[in-house]
Amino acid sequence: MLAIDDMDVVRSGLITMQHAYPNAIRSMRVLGHPDDVDYASSPPDVVVLDFWLEKNKKPATPHITRLRDWSGAVILYTSEDRTGILRGAVEAGIDGLCLKSDGMEQLAAGIRRVASGSKAVSGPLARAIMAESEMEAILTSRQYDVLSALALGLKYNEIAEHLFISIKTVNRHVEDIFTVYKELVGADDMNRNRLLREAIRRGDVVDPWREDGEFPPSDPTQEPG
Repeated sequence: MLAIDDMDVVRSGLITMQHAYPNAIRSMRVLGHPDDVDYASSPPDVVVLDFWLEKNKKPATPHITRLRDWSGAVILYTSEDRTGILRGAVEAGIDGLCLKSDGMEQLAAGIRRVASGSKAVSGPLARAIMAESEMEAILTSRQYDVLSALALGLKYNEIAEHLFISIKTVNRHVEDIFTVYKELVGADDMNRNRLLREAIRRGDVVDPWREDGEFPPSDPTQEPG
């Protein structure tokens, strides 16, 4: 097994699971970030992945597909319990969701289930989050990535670089995102601030509000349409 978490105390706890739950976990390696993974090495049966990574707390969603293609299975192990925030990770194809509040025994059981080819959730709340995320998604996984980047105030060229897509693709995603939210609220016109306020209200992105109550600055010339 491989566990990826940016907190030392969590990694220390996870590495003890091979001793506490030997029937489920023969060995456990730990890393601090998906970028530390050696994809040329032998893959683990299951990757246990934290959702929020690094000091600036970026979501792990962009890494899920590659980790899953490499290992075959990914369990999201997180304290985050907001459906809208986790929706992108569910759409990216996680095999299980285990909330840290449910404890390591439930995580061990989830690892055992996922390793055997089944889906896993750690409890009723995790099950509800998975089900609701699968039913209520209004954007594609990539569109959620773009929306999150917009909330951080990134310019289109910065979004393209971050997501490894072209600026033309970013423009198309942004136009589609605005179309979806305009239909959602019944608006004929919508600017970036209104879009992000609605996305935050729904829980589709993390609240990026600063103390002065304003969103991070953006280039006004990059409003769609």
